[in-house]
Amino acid sequence: MEKNKVMDEVLGDAPSLTVSDLYSADFKTAFRGFDKERVTGFLARVADAYEALEREVSELRKRNEELRAENETYRDMEKALTEALAGAQQLSETTLAQARKEAELIREEAEVARRTAEAKGAAIPEALREEIAGLRAERGRLKADLRAVLDIHRALLEDGDHGDSVQFVPGGARYDAEADAPTDVGGPTEEGV
Repeated sequence: MEKNKVMDEVLGDAPSLTVSDLYSADFKTAFRGFDKERVTGFLARVADAYEALEREVSELRKRNEELRAENETYRDMEKALTEALAGAQQLSETTLAQARKEAELIREEAEVARRTAEAKGAAIPEALREEIAGLRAERGRLKADLRAVLDIHRALLEDGDHGDSVQFVPGGARYDAEADAPTDVGGPTEEGV
């Protein structure tokens, strides 16, 4: 029981027994009492042990405070990391949503470009048809002009001396200067082109 009381005093928060109490303890002598030297030696050893325990308790309390401060630092770090992680997650979600929107815009632009290309592609055959029709009309005019030239040459060859009176008129007609009237040689006239 005394041992527990001493341990409680040593390990308690506010010990009522100090090292100096142990060193300065003085016992009254009684008839047939304890050997004073042995008691003093024992008390010295107890005081040394008690002092060592006090130092250890003090060091443990100091270490406990350091660990509490370190734990608090880790809690602060954990809180900061949690907030950073939440922020990073929110940023990644925002970035992903923005990337999806940009992808949708790109897809829509590609669709518009495809439709425009299809419309232009559909317009190309019509433009080609118009150009072909124009080229055919030009070919007809050129044929008529060539016929007129050939007819003039033929007329020159046939008329012999009267060749000076035949002139070229575009559109397939020849002009006889002596008769003062155009003569149709069978080709299209300018009105027919």
